[in-house]
Amino acid sequence: MTPFWEAIFSLWLFLLVMIATPGPANMLALSVGARAHIKANKKTHLPVSPVSVLRPLLPFIFGLTAGKLILNMLMAVGLPTLLVTLPEVMRLASWAAAGWLIWLSLQGWQENPATAEGGRLPGFWQAVLVHPLNPKAWVMLLLAWTEIGPQLGGPAVQWAVIPASFAGFQLLFHSLWALGGAGLGRRWQGSLLLQRGLSLLTIAVIIWAVLLA
Repeated sequence: MTPFWEAIFSLWLFLLVMIATPGPANMLALSVGARAHIKANKKTHLPVSPVSVLRPLLPFIFGLTAGKLILNMLMAVGLPTLLVTLPEVMRLASWAAAGWLIWLSLQGWQENPATAEGGRLPGFWQAVLVHPLNPKAWVMLLLAWTEIGPQLGGPAVQWAVIPASFAGFQLLFHSLWALGGAGLGRRWQGSLLLQRGLSLLTIAVIIWAVLLA
């Protein structure tokens, strides 16, 4: 195996571990998937498959992916150097970001899952802000660009491979987490306990990510 493909394998293994595992974005996808299934079922009054619920969630998933692409572009123009020199600013930004993510996770708190009433599901533009305000996202990007990126080759190769790899893994695993949430919504249809439990779990993961950042 050539050094380039060894670096690709290392990058993809790293992304598998970082993107597939629980984090603020995945927990939000799980929670939103559960809400989407409950809404779809109450609207049609017919059984709804988790896969069919994914369609209205595509703007949210595309928004999550677009937000990470924006961060990748910033990394490509030298943002890692700035992050290393301003750790205090990053810490303050992390807690401010946690506030936004917690607010987003609580959007379904007052919704009654036993009816079709309730607020809208988060869309593209709300999702775009999730990764730029996600401490775990900053850490994984910093590691990918500084530790694995130089092994891929020159800047042009890094700018092509790293953002594309992030986007592919995100589209896959954010969708799977949303489908998992839809499955939970189908299993515990109309459960206020499930809805609020997922919100609290998401908040716990957000705080955990900030503390480890």
